[in-house]
Parts: sequence; C-alpha cells; structure tokens
Amino acid sequence: MLHGVLGRAAAALLLAEALVCPPPLDAAEASQVLTPQQVEQNITAFGFGSNAQPGDRLRVECADLLKGGQLSVIVIAGQSNAGNHAGKRFSSHDGVYNFNIFDRECYRAEDPLLGTTGTDGNLFTRLGQLLVERGVATAVLLVPIAIGGASIEDWAPDGRFFPRFMAAIDGLRSRGLAPTMFLWQQGEANFVKVRDKTDPEGITAQYAAEVKSIVAKLRETGVKAPFLVAQGTLCWLYSWADWGIELTPGHKAVQAGQRAAVDPEMGIYPGPDTDHIYGAERDWRQCHFSGIGAEHAAELWFSSVVAARSAVLARSEQGSAAEKQTIQLKFSVSMPTVQAWLMVSAISEIQTWHPLVASSETYGKDTGAYGERVMHMKGGGTVIDDLIALSNETMTIKMRTAMINWAPLPVAQMETVTKVRELQPGKVEIVMDVDFIGVAGRPFDEVRQAVLDFLNAGMEGAKAYAAKISPPG
Repeated sequence: MLHGVLGRAAAALLLAEALVCPPPLDAAEASQVLTPQQVEQNITAFGFGSNAQPGDRLRVECADLLKGGQLSVIVIAGQSNAGNHAGKRFSSHDGVYNFNIFDRECYRAEDPLLGTTGTDGNLFTRLGQLLVERGVATAVLLVPIAIGGASIEDWAPDGRFFPRFMAAIDGLRSRGLAPTMFLWQQGEANFVKVRDKTDPEGITAQYAAEVKSIVAKLRETGVKAPFLVAQGTLCWLYSWADWGIELTPGHKAVQAGQRAAVDPEMGIYPGPDTDHIYGAERDWRQCHFSGIGAEHAAELWFSSVVAARSAVLARSEQGSAAEKQTIQLKFSVSMPTVQAWLMVSAISEIQTWHPLVASSETYGKDTGAYGERVMHMKGGGTVIDDLIALSNETMTIKMRTAMINWAPLPVAQMETVTKVRELQPGKVEIVMDVDFIGVAGRPFDEVRQAVLDFLNAGMEGAKAYAAKISPPG
C-alpha cells in the first residue's frame, strides 16, 4: 500500500535525465571566485540586484552539495510572491541552500533569500525544508530570481528580466550544477493590466503563449528541467469579490492562461492554485502571503512538485522497456473484522504492524479520507503514497505511489487495492491486488521478487499484530 506526495523511486533518480545534475567541472573552473567588480556588473546586467546581501551568511562549496545524494536545484521566477515578501521569515535548515546569481556562490539558506527582491520571508525557503524533511531530496539548492511587480512580458525572451534566467543557468554551470526544476509564481501584475479589458480569450492565449516562449528559449540552452506554472492573480482588495467567493473576468482570463500554458510535451506542468489563499493568509491588500499563508503556499507547492515528478517519471517510463506487472496476495488472520479493517485503513499507523516501516505521517484533508502518507523505512529511505479511495462499506482502500526512494524496492509506479472480507466471526481474509512498473533497466524477475518480499513482510507483520491484539483462546 503506497502513496503520493512527492517523487518516486525513479523520481529519486531526480526525474530521469531532466533532473540529474551534471558531474562537477574541473576544480579550477568550479572554484572560480568573481571579483567585486564582476558582481556589480552582474547586478547591472541582470535587471536588478537583490535586496538581501551575503553579509556574514555561511558560505558552502557548491560542488560539495553533489556529494550528499539527491540534490534538487530549483530556479524560482515570477514576481513578489516568489520573492522575499511573505509575512514570516523562515530559519535556515540543514540541507537547504541558496545560490546567489550575482556572485555565483552557495550559502546556507535563510530569509531573506539572495538573488530576489524584498527583505521579508520567502515561501520557497519553507518548501525547501519540506522537500528535505519528507525525504524528497537529500539537499535543496534554491535559486531565486523573481522581481516584485514584474509582468510576464518582462520575463519573455525579449523582456528586460529574461537575462536573469540565463544568469541562473550560466552561474550554476560554472559550479558544475544545472536546474532540476523551474517554479513560476506570477500573474498579479498581468491581472492589473487586463482587469478592465473585455477580451478574455485573447488575454488567455497571450499569457499561455508567453509562458511557452520562455520555456522554448530555455530549452535552446539544453536545459530539460520541468517548468511548473502556478495559478496566481490575487492582489488588491478591489480585485477580489467578496473575499474570494467570486473571481473577476480578469482573474479568470489570466488563470486560464496559466492553465493553458501547461504542455507536458514541452515539459510544462501545473503548479498550485494559490488564489485559494486569501483573507488572514494575505496582507491587508490581499497581495502578499502572511506567515500562515506562506506555510499554506509551501504545502501546495510541495504537492505540485511531487505531482510533476510523478508525471515526468511516468512519461519517461512510457518509452522504456518497463512492463506493468500484477500480483495478488491473499491471506487470513484471526482477529475481529472491525479491528482488521482499522489496521488496514488507518494509513498513518502502518508502522504498528509492518516490520519494514519505521514511522509515517499523513498530509491532506485528514488521515481518514483522501490524503497523502509519507513512510520512513527502517534502514533509511522514504516511500510516499496517495489515498485514492476508501470505502468503509466494502472495506476497500486504494493507494497509489508518488515516490519510492528506498533501494530495496526498485519500483517506479505502484498501485495497491486492499480489501478486508469476513470469513467467520473473529477471522478475516485480506486480499491485496498490486499493479506496478519496475524502474527502467532492472530485470523483470528482480523487481517482482522485491515487491513480493515487501508484501510478504507486511503479511507476516499483520499476522503477528493480529496475534498480539487478539490472542487465541
């Protein structure tokens, strides 16, 4: 039984080819230090400087970040809600770092982040923490380049801020690194431009075309990393009818453009809908996120990053020799039906009976319906799955993996339907139907045996648990 909030086994491979950092450059090139004059030239060339300065921040060697395992390098572009304008500063965190495009150095991340505008908090610092805490990445390198008040036209290939994309890409390459994902949080400035216009279809098409032109230009540089587009338009009280109950035509037109930009063939995937964050989760103008709102936005972005990783992996598997396999496992246990169903359906308590799971936690609406589970495996590693369906009436639960970053289970995708059926009072049958696809390149029999080992361990654990809580006689 597995779930979906993050990445995947092969997502642990950093989203196939698109998400793997290149090997470090030679020591001379990778250790190049820019002079103060070069830094000033970069600030002039890239549109604006950063309101935050390195000061006495802890600098780390960028090349060292490649030594710890799975490194996610995330370029963050857009306008103020992608910058340092949130109502809460997030503290530094082991495993979360900040690449400064102006001096091409890596630092321990702390708000306000280097490379973007604003002097307050940044939701993406919190996102980096979540990615590390929940096992999606061993380390995260944030590359913020957003500019407060920027429109999408400013970021177009012929716009004044597009050079910031190139500064990020070239700067990372100078340190032997490459982006593994682009996150786009922008739209408020474009809503303000179009709020009084009456051509929503034209607005929608134009916005989508601009996003695609940006991505197409990035692809020309050889960067294949996924580009995630958030739905975000909310700013100013007068632009939000009745506190979010009804969007104006201008909001809807820009949002539709953000949705229309999504094109998996180009590597463009949906980000979160942050227009659902409003009221006390924004500032008095309903523009910038408050501290609570930034926490909420980070959670939404977390889910979007995980979903994009899954989508990228699924597309990579479609063209591989990976083959879908099916296993059915049936076994009986002596325990009351209600207790057996509780054992199976209480997804956050799997560690109480599965011998390979050290701990778990759930996220989403609640732990009993349509949420996500993160399982921390004994010996290290993470498995994340989504709760897809649950029926107390038929005692059936369906889980689907979002990420498997656990070496003993070489699986890219996995879906499990578990059903509890009463055989007689005090005895039940548990049936597990499992569909899965192995990681590309792993032998068919090896993958199948690994899945069987995982399931059989769960079966033996369930039997032992039943004997403990319902001893015979």
